[in-house]
Amino acid sequence: MSQGQNKRNTLFLLSKIVCLVLMLIASFFLLKHYFFNQKPTLTVLTWVGGETYLPRAGHPQDLELQYLQQFSVQQNLQFKQIKVTKFDQLFSKLIAGEGDVIAANLTITTARKKRVNFSDAFIQSNEYFIMGKHSPPLKKGSALNGREVVIQKGKSYQTTALGLQKIYPKMRIRYIDNSISTELLYDRLASGEYDLAIQDANLIASALAYRDDIKKSIQASGKRDIA
Repeated sequence: MSQGQNKRNTLFLLSKIVCLVLMLIASFFLLKHYFFNQKPTLTVLTWVGGETYLPRAGHPQDLELQYLQQFSVQQNLQFKQIKVTKFDQLFSKLIAGEGDVIAANLTITTARKKRVNFSDAFIQSNEYFIMGKHSPPLKKGSALNGREVVIQKGKSYQTTALGLQKIYPKMRIRYIDNSISTELLYDRLASGEYDLAIQDANLIASALAYRDDIKKSIQASGKRDIA
């Protein structure tokens, strides 16, 4: 092989090495930019069943999400929402580290405080019975005897219903699936498929702003902190 051919081969090899080095340097800076410029993420767990059929101004869960989105902007965080299909999965997923916070109009209870930490309460709300527009009214507590209230396990309404059942033992409790949405609950109350349910006053007020087929009934509990 001639000296000139050797020189050309050497130059070709050097050019390949230079290209490889430049590619490595470029990759390093791209990775550095990606990892060092990534914003921390605020992951918010929400219950799908708490959503309304259409966006509603002032709906409690929507308001919580708006506050958390504003917080994310202020703290330079990426906002990520994870929708959970069953209400009772909210706490298990939070404890498992799959989310940072829950936004679901949660009542602060002693049992829940043993499992998770709560923020300061942002409102206090009573719980009330709710029923279909044409359902027989409840004029006093004793009228609960002979009536049936539907409950989803894991919600604070379960504790309320069990307490009332001790006072009014002929009141029946029917447990329904945790995946049944609030809107579907309203639909079934309106149709008469369900007799009674229990909800926070702020949720009922939000629903009555756009639905005329359900109605608020007697108070079911004292004021509770909601976070």
